[in-house]
Amino acid sequence: MKDNPSDILSAIATKTCVKIVEALGSNNVKTVFVAGSFARNDIAWFNASGRLEIYSDLDIYVVISGDSDLESCRRRARAAASTILLEGEDFEIFPSMDVGVYTVEDLLAQPARPGTVEITDSHWVLYGDAGIPEMMRKQSNARIDEKEALYLLENRLIEKERLFARNWTSPSPGLERYAMYTAHKTCMDAGSALLIYLDLYSTSATERLSYIRNAAEYPEIQELLSKDDLDQIERSHQAIEDLQQALQKGDASLGSVWDSVEAVVLALWRGMAARLFQVGDKHSWDELVRTRCCEGDIAGNFRELVVLGKRMELGWWRSLFVGARNMRLSPLDSLRLSGLVAVILERREEGTAALERGFIPHLDRLSRAFGHSTGGIFERARELFEKIN
Repeated sequence: MKDNPSDILSAIATKTCVKIVEALGSNNVKTVFVAGSFARNDIAWFNASGRLEIYSDLDIYVVISGDSDLESCRRRARAAASTILLEGEDFEIFPSMDVGVYTVEDLLAQPARPGTVEITDSHWVLYGDAGIPEMMRKQSNARIDEKEALYLLENRLIEKERLFARNWTSPSPGLERYAMYTAHKTCMDAGSALLIYLDLYSTSATERLSYIRNAAEYPEIQELLSKDDLDQIERSHQAIEDLQQALQKGDASLGSVWDSVEAVVLALWRGMAARLFQVGDKHSWDELVRTRCCEGDIAGNFRELVVLGKRMELGWWRSLFVGARNMRLSPLDSLRLSGLVAVILERREEGTAALERGFIPHLDRLSRAFGHSTGGIFERARELFEKIN
């Protein structure tokens, strides 16, 4: 294996592409390309006494022909990618690969969000038609919808739950460093969320962190957040600023850093959601969560459940049954929000009793309906979200 992170990820991506094309058949695959931090040449890594720890993941896009079975191709592509080892004698890649499978139509229908607006300018084609990523120019020039700010924060918290589901009885120094990097990334994405909400999104990491660092100076942010929230953001940024120095000294406190970052994410999510959904009492976590999960859109939620039932191979009649019993809230939104709700409850935020009475039982029923009945509710929800997302 090569001796720098870019070469390591390049070799892994190439092997993965070969496996995926073999699994799906070359006639069914239009193109395979990599986007994200690797394509931007923005790889996060650490040299641990000669062994490279890589903290950036590989975002692999697989575009198939329109007459292929999308769900079957998705399962086979991800199964093929899972056979690739992400660790060697002189390196370890900590995050798992993110493999998305689309038809051309599905790919071009993706909303403008941080991951898609960069594809046209930052991608690396591994196989097939190099023109397909260029077709996403519409996304790169589009305005990002404010609700994508919520989506970004929700995804960061479910990633945090996934990370802390690993072995923390005796975590390796590398895993602790990766957790610290993830806290830093989450703080940067909190800055991204603010910029999206204010319609000022920038791919510049420096600019994103600047909005977190100087949040109290912006009138539009002062209107969004309370003084306590702004104070917490300032403390969180200071924790992130101290992070690298603490890591070098070996005395970084993982718990205190994550505590600060979580507080910022919750404050931003609550403030933005209350404005977007016009919920008067922004402390009403239950009302905000229910609104975010499309409560009342019975027809839309039912359709989504039936599609997910097919994806999980429940069969037609079983999918209809699951849809009829769980259509009060959007299943995808509910599962994605499980990370946020888990943090709310862990931190004993004010006014969570209604969440425990309503949303938690719903999450329990939903995960059981799709065959996830062992383990804690949040663990089941996270695993189900990873399977169907």
